[in-house]
Amino acid sequence: MRTPALFLAAAVLAGLGFCLGRKYPAPAQPQSVESAPAATAPTATELPERTILRSETPANPEIGSHARFAAESFKRDIHAALWLTDAGERRRQLRDLADHVADADLLVALDDSALPKNLDDRWQFQHSLLERLGRLSPAAALDWTRGLTNTELRNRSVAAVLQGWAATAPIEAANYLISGQTEQLGSNDRAKLVAEFVGRWSQIDSSASTAWARQISDPQQRAIAFEAVVQSLAHADPPAAASLFHELPATKASQSTARELVGRWAGTDPQAAARWSLELPAGEARQNAISTLTHSWPHQDGTSAAWVAALPNGPDRDAAIYGFVNQIDGYNIARATEWAATITDLAIRDDTLRGTVQRWLREDPPAAQKWLSTAPISDEQRNLWLQSGR
Repeated sequence: MRTPALFLAAAVLAGLGFCLGRKYPAPAQPQSVESAPAATAPTATELPERTILRSETPANPEIGSHARFAAESFKRDIHAALWLTDAGERRRQLRDLADHVADADLLVALDDSALPKNLDDRWQFQHSLLERLGRLSPAAALDWTRGLTNTELRNRSVAAVLQGWAATAPIEAANYLISGQTEQLGSNDRAKLVAEFVGRWSQIDSSASTAWARQISDPQQRAIAFEAVVQSLAHADPPAAASLFHELPATKASQSTARELVGRWAGTDPQAAARWSLELPAGEARQNAISTLTHSWPHQDGTSAAWVAALPNGPDRDAAIYGFVNQIDGYNIARATEWAATITDLAIRDDTLRGTVQRWLREDPPAAQKWLSTAPISDEQRNLWLQSGR
């Protein structure tokens, strides 16, 4: 019986996806695809129900046999799809064409001169071919990717091959990804692939991906992989992610993971997320997590305000107020401004008040001006904001 780790074909690396604000950054898309040049479409824009891109003989299990297929029909169908000016429909038909390539013809189709020249169009066609080839013969598929000179296309292609390979042998695919054989990708691109691969794997089998990440000998690779495990678990099982977080090295990346974790956790169990946030080591990482917590904590029942009010004065409370103010300013700008005025760090207080006061002056000038007349701020700041609201 197959283990869950073998069912990754649709989940692992579904695509290669190739964050700090002010004092307390809040948690933060793929690039738009290029449309084909406008042109007159051929009379028949719909592809046949079953395209003729298939070997006349049964699929040869030996990949790379270069079996013969109806090349002219294939080229005609490719060109018909490329004439479509609607990008979504054009790429849907390219994917449909790829789905009808016989296993024995995968390498032939990948190398055919009729393939689209536009990178995004070409990728729509090649992704499923490479995923299938990675399932059937990872070595042949990876060997093909080494000939690509376009860095983006090469990285996408390796990701697709690994997607297919992971369907049958996820640990072998993962080991290849961190091996010296992928040095041609470059350290940054490989790190992105590792994070994406392990993150997708963790969605299917977090136990297997966690065990694999722990045994990586290289500290940097281990940190990247373990970061991906925790980030994936933060979406599905925040308490489990929190229990693993202490294994991460203290880096900017782990700060981002902590913010993501408490942001997710606040939606289901904010009190637990609050306790965990206060257990983090004192410093910027904990303050960022606390700020994200109060920004994500539903405020309607008053529990978040009560929690913030109970904190002792200091950096943690200032961070909590900052997040809380940014949570409620769209609902009650007067209350948000009053809370902002209680921040003890003057630089953070003035920065936060500037936003709320200016908005309040736009929405309700008399009420904002009345508050400003007695607000606990300097006369210089008071006069400046009063003048800006006139």
